[in-house]
Amino acid sequence: PTGEQETGGFLQKQFINLYDYLGVPFTFEYLLLGAGVVLSVRYLLSYVVAWLRVWLTTDYVKKLQMEAFEHALQTNIGYYDSEGSDDIFNAIITQAVYGAQTISVLLAILELGLVSMIYFGIAFYLAPVLTVVSIVFLALVAVGFQLYIESGYSIGTRVAEANEEIQAVVQAGTQGIRDVKLFNLQ
Repeated sequence: PTGEQETGGFLQKQFINLYDYLGVPFTFEYLLLGAGVVLSVRYLLSYVVAWLRVWLTTDYVKKLQMEAFEHALQTNIGYYDSEGSDDIFNAIITQAVYGAQTISVLLAILELGLVSMIYFGIAFYLAPVLTVVSIVFLALVAVGFQLYIESGYSIGTRVAEANEEIQAVVQAGTQGIRDVKLFNLQ
C-alpha cells in the first residue's frame, strides 16, 4: 500500500471510531449529515462573531461621538473661531468612526487567526511534512512582499496627504466664495 492509501485508511478508521463513539452508524447519509453539521456550526459561529463585532463597533462609535460632543459643548468659543466649526463637526462625526474601525479590524484579525490555527492543527495532524513545507513557502512569499512591494502604510500616507491638500483647497475656495458674497462682489 502507498502512503496515500495508508493515510486514507487511517482517516477512515478515525471517522469510524468517532461515529462508533457517538453511536451513529458509519454510512454515507450520516457522513454527509455530519459534514453538514460541522459546516453549519462553523458558518453560524462566523455570523455570530460578525454580529458581535458590529455591535461592539457601533457601541464604541456612539460612546466616542457622545464624549466628543460633550467636550465640544464645554469648550470656549475662541476654539471654534480658531479651528472652525466644520472641523469640529467633522471630528465628532467622522473621527469616531475611524477609531472604531480599529476595533473591527483587530477583531477580524483575531477571528482569522483562530480559524487559521484550527485549520493549521488539522493540516498538521493529516500531513505534518506538507504543512511545514507550506509554512516555509508562505513565509518566503511574505518576506518577498515585504522587501519588494511598497507597503500599504506608505501608500495610505500619500493618499491621506493628498486628501488633506484637496480638503484645504476646497475649504479655502468655499470660504472665499462666502467672503465675496458677503461684500456683494463678483
